[in-house]
Amino acid sequence: SIDKPFVFIKRDLHPIDAGRIMARHIPGVITVPEKARIYPFDDLACQLLGLVDVDEKGQGGVEYRYDSLLKGTSARLAVRVDSHRNSVWREPEPDNIMGHSLVLTIDRAIQYYAEKALKKAVEEHQALDGSAIVMDPETGEILAMASYPFFNPNEPGKADLQAQRNRAILDAYEPGSTFKILTMAAVLNENKASLDEEIDCSRGQAVCGRKVYREATHDYGTLTFPGILVKSSNIGTVQLGKRLDEEVLYQYVKSFGFGEKSGIDLPGEATGLVRPNSQWSLLSPCGISIGQELSVTPLQLIRAVASVINGGLLVKPHVVKRVLTPQGNLMTETAVEKSRVLSTDTSRAMRDILETAVMEGTGTKAQLNGWTAGGKTGTAQKFIDGAYSKRKYYASFIGFAPVENPRLITLVVINEPKGYIYGGLVAAPAFKEIMENSLLFLNVPRNKLPGFRPSLEMAAMESLPDTYGEPETIDEESGIIPGEAAIPERPPFSGQTVPNLIGLSLREAAATCSTLDLKLSYQGTGKIVAQRPEPGTRLHSNMVCEVFFATS
Repeated sequence: SIDKPFVFIKRDLHPIDAGRIMARHIPGVITVPEKARIYPFDDLACQLLGLVDVDEKGQGGVEYRYDSLLKGTSARLAVRVDSHRNSVWREPEPDNIMGHSLVLTIDRAIQYYAEKALKKAVEEHQALDGSAIVMDPETGEILAMASYPFFNPNEPGKADLQAQRNRAILDAYEPGSTFKILTMAAVLNENKASLDEEIDCSRGQAVCGRKVYREATHDYGTLTFPGILVKSSNIGTVQLGKRLDEEVLYQYVKSFGFGEKSGIDLPGEATGLVRPNSQWSLLSPCGISIGQELSVTPLQLIRAVASVINGGLLVKPHVVKRVLTPQGNLMTETAVEKSRVLSTDTSRAMRDILETAVMEGTGTKAQLNGWTAGGKTGTAQKFIDGAYSKRKYYASFIGFAPVENPRLITLVVINEPKGYIYGGLVAAPAFKEIMENSLLFLNVPRNKLPGFRPSLEMAAMESLPDTYGEPETIDEESGIIPGEAAIPERPPFSGQTVPNLIGLSLREAAATCSTLDLKLSYQGTGKIVAQRPEPGTRLHSNMVCEVFFATS
């Protein structure tokens, strides 16, 4: 082109190919070396980091958000050359021409642990995708932020657009039972309940309009305040949520950061959806109490729950710790931003309750080897085309450790798992893997005796889906309304008998007994060699089957 000094014929040539072309001595054809961004760890933290295009312009993630700092500035420099066009003198470059450097909060090892566990969970359960976040609950520093599937930013032409999506800040979903943490924290903070209060959670006690809420499996009868969260009682949570005025409940939802961006230093953050309470229906306070009728991002949820367990302070999350000048000097450092949403007494009480939920409730598979932990499962039905799907779920687990002085908080969200759909089976094991590796890497002192073994009944329940307390709703006039993690009804006892469990493993026996609402107690290890009552015995309510294991 006569109006341009040169045009590119081909960029990103391999050096061997460039050498072959130059060997032809084609008039007017030259090669020009160019700088290129290299990601030495390939797909590690790919969505968070983003990538650059051929002109080194940031495309997503940190690359896009901080593009103006990273790319430096353009400058025209004077150069003297000899007759062979070899440089003999060059004007010094300005100080800011090279661009700044960023020091991230991301820990490379913890990011690896999160990605490894997330990938395993998504693939093992044949899910569509998933996300995981590890955060320091005191400072808001993001130590890991993973989305699966991954992509390699060193090969931008092969990067699928969906794989480039940072699901931790972009995907909004109904949180389901994990939101009960926030409802109960608000109730406790407003002194609308006491820790030793007993609440009737029998069927018919939670009513909103014509809708009567119930549990997923069976009534719990009377539960204490902590017991409602430990069992994830739908009826109990709805009753407690109704004790808050609509305006108060709405203000707590907003004060926890829902319905608006967290302000994290990443592009494209979603706000989720929280309708003003002036637009709520009669059913809205009940639905919101159990994590329905609003949508949140994983980042919003982990930030909110962090405030529940860190002493009551909502922190602003961030991924850049410091910005350095081209010479390596400190330019800026991110300050920790906090605002109080709960009292320290409420936070302390909620930590203890969430620890019990992991020790005895729906989150037993999240128990850590060597550290105390607290947390909550979630199994939320997807809201599609105006109705809750009976086949598509988000399975999640959010938890923290150690309980007494939380060092890390982690959230795992799995989108549309197949087979097992429950947060306690799908997401809790990934949480456990991430946390144990991360706490060990950070040299956090162990504070729980090794070899902890739960009670017999709880150990048997570990092999079961976390259906205990996952909500399901019913409208007295129209029958069952799909709710979070709705599961089939238990078969009636009439005509049912104790099954033959001889030769089964604990997992197989527990799964068989769960379909009959038959409690299980066991002794020994290996395979079942004896049981009591005998096979064929007529079932009755609250029956316990004792099984005895032995190794061959």
